[in-house]
Amino acid sequence: MKASKVFSVVLGVTIVAAAAPAQAQLFGILRPPSATPPSDVWRGAPEDLQPRIDWLLQKISRSVSDGSLELQDARRAQPQIEDIRSDAFALRQRLDNLGRELNWRPNTYGGNRPPEPRGPGYGSNWDYVWRGAPEDLQPRIDWLLQKISRSVADGSLDIQDARRAQAQLEGMRFSAGTLRQRLDNLGKNLRWRLVFDVWRGAPEELQPRIDWLLQEISRGVSDGRLELQDARRAQPQVEDIRSDAFALRQRLDNLGRELNWRPNTYGGNRPPEPRGPGYGSNWDYVWRGAPEDLQPRIDWLLQKVSRAAADGSLDIQAARRAQTQLEGMRFSASTLRQRLDNLGKNLRWRPAPR
Repeated sequence: MKASKVFSVVLGVTIVAAAAPAQAQLFGILRPPSATPPSDVWRGAPEDLQPRIDWLLQKISRSVSDGSLELQDARRAQPQIEDIRSDAFALRQRLDNLGRELNWRPNTYGGNRPPEPRGPGYGSNWDYVWRGAPEDLQPRIDWLLQKISRSVADGSLDIQDARRAQAQLEGMRFSAGTLRQRLDNLGKNLRWRLVFDVWRGAPEELQPRIDWLLQEISRGVSDGRLELQDARRAQPQVEDIRSDAFALRQRLDNLGRELNWRPNTYGGNRPPEPRGPGYGSNWDYVWRGAPEDLQPRIDWLLQKVSRAAADGSLDIQAARRAQTQLEGMRFSASTLRQRLDNLGKNLRWRPAPR
């Protein structure tokens, strides 16, 4: 209630405060003003084309999961990436075939000429040509260019064949560079959003977490990180979650009190003259030692019910019915937590004005 009053006062006045860069904190999802992405979109990516393609696909999947990329944008990007992969594969095939089809002479193999070659393209024996070559496309092209130069020098490749091959390889090098550029531009031009941890430092328990978000919204309005209109829309949603959590807590407490506990449950401290389920405050003995927050309280009662069924202080049929209800409450509590977390993340937080 106190947090709600503070929030209402703050919402009455729009305060714009200048914050030093060292004090500025970013929360939630900060949407860039244009489609220009963060400069470090490729930070940590491998340089080789094929691993780079795989890396970008994995990054897209992770970014859809954490909210930093829209699902629709990801779906549009994935077939384009697969097209680049397909073009790279076709270019690799052309490169490998060129290497095998050149009329290499014995020196090329360093004494390991394939047995009885019958001309260009003679089966797997001609894979000796690629012994020691890198796997990635661009370095593989460069490797073959260097091999051709050495082979012309040592007489193991005719100079005319070498010139024709070098012209084709330069074309392939240009194509490989173009593929890399297409991939890099695709990654940079996706509408990435900068994701920050809106819940950093927040308590895990639901009720304190609700209060924490209300206070953070108030501070966000004060320091200019959150629009007043966005804050006004968020407050009733947070209060709805608080109300639903309160109602669920009431259901839980009543369930605990209304079960037909037998004396063992109280460890010798049975309430005086109980008259049946729900008998006034005496039945609060049931909750002695229970945590206050909703999710741990549900788990605590589930454990208590299991122990009580085992030691005979609770009828097994009543225990089973209670466990079913408690599992439903656990799901409801998890849903409330998810609603709260999503609300916090989806507010349009901005960096504090400087």
